Amino acid sequence: MEKIYQYPLKIDKEIIDQLRIIAKEQGRSLNKQIEFILRQYLQNQNALKNNQS
Repeated sequence: MEKIYQYPLKIDKEIIDQLRIIAKEQGRSLNKQIEFILRQYLQNQNALKNNQS
């Protein structure tokens, strides 16, 4: 079972608007798009364990 941590995020409206557009184009919710971007960043930094995708 995946543990979910809720975190309030304050972000510039222009950024969130663009993320909404991209998320819709890629068939994701805004929340999943933000998670996807953060996961990609962490993978690029070699900060994620191999068993996480």
